[in-house]
Amino acid sequence: MEVKTFLKDNWKNILLVVSLLAIIALIMSTTCANRKADMYENNIKALTDTIHTYQLQNGELLYEKQGYILEKAELEKYLDLSKKEIKELEKKLKSSVATIAKLQASVRVDTLRMTDSIYITDDNTYKNEFKYSDRWLVVNGNTEFTLNPYPESHTIINNIGMELPLKVGTTEDNKWFVTSDCPYVQFTSIEGANLEKAKTKHWGMGPTVTAGVGYGWGTDFKGGNTNGGLIAGVMVGWSIHYDVFEW
Repeated sequence: MEVKTFLKDNWKNILLVVSLLAIIALIMSTTCANRKADMYENNIKALTDTIHTYQLQNGELLYEKQGYILEKAELEKYLDLSKKEIKELEKKLKSSVATIAKLQASVRVDTLRMTDSIYITDDNTYKNEFKYSDRWLVVNGNTEFTLNPYPESHTIINNIGMELPLKVGTTEDNKWFVTSDCPYVQFTSIEGANLEKAKTKHWGMGPTVTAGVGYGWGTDFKGGNTNGGLIAGVMVGWSIHYDVFEW
C-alpha cells in the first residue's frame, strides 16, 4: 500500500527523472555512434590513400598520407605491430602511447664526385682508394684492377654512413606528414595512427560498493517510506547498472 501511495504522490518526479535519463542515454548513444562512423570513414580513407609529395619553399620534400584512428588492440591489424611491441613502447615512454608512426624509406644516390688516389701494388694490380663526404653522407672504399689473365675490377665499400634528420607530425584532419632535408632519402610508406581509448562497457552487473550523494525515493526493508530528497551514505549490494558518463 505504501509503495502505491509513494508512486501516486511522486509519479511526476519519477517520470521526469526517467525522461532525463533516457534523453542523456540517447544523446550519449548518438554521439558514440557518430564518432564510430567518423572513425570508420577515416580508416577506410587511410586504407585507400597513397603518399602525396609536396615541395616546400626551402626545397625540402614533404610526404603526406591520411592516418588512422585506432584502439590499441587494432595496431597489430593496421600497423603490423605485435602486442609485445606495443608494451615495449609503453615501457620506454613510461605512459600510454597516444600516437604512433611506422615509416619506410629508400635511399638513392645517383652520382657522387669523389676524391681518389691510385697506386700500383705490383705490375699486374692497380688500387684506387676513394672517399666522399657531405653534410648527410660519408662513403669510403677501394677498387682493385687486375690486368692478367684478363682485365677485372673489384670494388669494396669499407664504410658508409648517413645522417637522416626527420620531422614527423599530424595535422588537425589526421593527415600524417614526414619531411627531411636529406636529399638521398625518399619515403615509400607512411602508416600513422592516433589512438583511441578502449571501448567503454556501459552496462554491468555484479557486486557494488557505492559511496556518494544522490536524490531518490523508495522503501526500506522494514516497509518504511523514504520521500524524495538528498541521500548520502554507503551502499553495498548487487546491481545491474548503466554508466552514463566516463571519467
